[in-house]
Amino acid sequence: MNYLKSILLFTALVTLLGSCRDTSDPQDRDELSYLHQTWKHSDEEDTEGRLIYRNADYKFPTTKDRQTFTFSENDVQVSVIKNNKLTQYKGSYTVVMNGNSVKELTINYTEAGQRIPTVLRYEVLILAKDALILKAL
Repeated sequence: MNYLKSILLFTALVTLLGSCRDTSDPQDRDELSYLHQTWKHSDEEDTEGRLIYRNADYKFPTTKDRQTFTFSENDVQVSVIKNNKLTQYKGSYTVVMNGNSVKELTINYTEAGQRIPTVLRYEVLILAKDALILKAL
């Protein structure tokens, strides 16, 4: 009888521990949720076709204007720097997923006076909480 109680207690403990699993495990997390924040271009870190973006909390070495993308679930705000002037545009984006991983990102926005929207297409090399590394397609 004592043996049976021990087995039942052990089974209950294993079941309880299994239900307390950390759901923020990176392998289970959908990378798309990392995208939904503000990303600033860290051009100092760019290398051989790789564009490096850091989240808005990143401590950049200078205070110059930087291209930014601010993604929400529904749209994207894109900052464009022309003639040393920073302008923001509202646009849209689409992603291509492979399981939980974002593989491609396409951003569309239209600047004032523009008839045809600007389309930016990227391969997503890394998408994490604090880094977005892209390669232009």
